[in-house]
Amino acid sequence: MAVSFYPFSFNDLMLTHDKINQHIDNIFGHDMHAKRVHSLANATLGVIQKGSLAIHTIGKGLATAKKLKPKSSIKQVDRLLSKYRKAVFTEEVDTELKNICIDI
Repeated sequence: MAVSFYPFSFNDLMLTHDKINQHIDNIFGHDMHAKRVHSLANATLGVIQKGSLAIHTIGKGLATAKKLKPKSSIKQVDRLLSKYRKAVFTEEVDTELKNICIDI
């Protein structure tokens, strides 16, 4: 019988979609719609699966992890992140405009 040096099982460390979804729901559930929490959990799973932050690769990782078609997974990730890109861009433009107005 082999002696384990670890007080836990490595299977306990495996991040499943359900664990990720539950964790994200605990963090953002009160501020975000349930479908968006689910999409964010999907994108997180894609990042973990492929180890990349490129939209196309995240979608492929999601497709691999959940055995889905890559095209639909990539589209889901793109739609999720495009909403945040618009928000970040708008915030940056607002900040720059405020700085310009203060300088004048």
